[in-house]
Amino acid sequence: MKVIRIFVLCIAMASPGSAQFTYRSTSKQDSKPVYSKVELYLSQPYELIDIPTASLVNSGDFIAGLRFYENGSLLGRLSVGLSRKMMFGVSFSGERIIGGDAVDWNDTPGVQIAYRIVDESLMFPALTLGLDTQGYGKYWQQNDYRDMGIIGESETVDPNQYMVDRYAIKPRGFYLVGSKGYQSFRNVDLHAGVSYSTDTNDPDKDPTIFMGIDIELSREVALIYEYDFGLNDDTIHYANNGNGYMNIGVRLAFPQSITVEFDLKNLLANESQFSGLRRILKLYYHGYIVK
Repeated sequence: MKVIRIFVLCIAMASPGSAQFTYRSTSKQDSKPVYSKVELYLSQPYELIDIPTASLVNSGDFIAGLRFYENGSLLGRLSVGLSRKMMFGVSFSGERIIGGDAVDWNDTPGVQIAYRIVDESLMFPALTLGLDTQGYGKYWQQNDYRDMGIIGESETVDPNQYMVDRYAIKPRGFYLVGSKGYQSFRNVDLHAGVSYSTDTNDPDKDPTIFMGIDIELSREVALIYEYDFGLNDDTIHYANNGNGYMNIGVRLAFPQSITVEFDLKNLLANESQFSGLRRILKLYYHGYIVK
């Protein structure tokens, strides 16, 4: 697959033996950082678009984020650094928050816990073990298919053919991710991991593999790329059609504490009302509980 070849080439270019790159830690917390807080999280993000990284929110810091996506939907997340090696977050979402229709809140909040088990060194990546129960995109239910005229009032859809009682993008669930940072004329972070979703309403119970890269073009601008093989979501025709999930984005850091991100999601999917190209906007506020 072309995606795999590209990523392998990126890893080879960024290997410690390459003269182009020098080591840059993605997990070290300097007591006197060169970067401001917002620039630090731009250069060492704790997440890309949908996938986590091995970096964490610093101890005593918090990041409050809002994600705007299809159907006037909004997802809010608050992540807090509990210690140098541990982070905790909660999230909540709903559809039709923007607009005149009745708001449809999701039933339960998402929870995120991450613990870095290995710090990054010159030769080895940082490793973080975590749990994230928050899914992304529309939350599909039987009534959605009735409203679309696909089924009648007394009918139900086949969960092997359609997404039912689940997010368009399943929760990451339990995951292990490694991250390695490099520095040349640009800061570059490589990320790769494996995860097992906590979604219990989907027939596909396989684990999946994901990877990504972020490139800091300047202290205010970063490009993001990620790819999830979707091995845990390749049985339902109206999910990802076996192509996996490819997302790209650009992240902008503003003075003080604000980060803005614009993303294009699911670039490999067949365009349809169920799944396809999606545009999302994310806003972050970076603050601290303890200085």
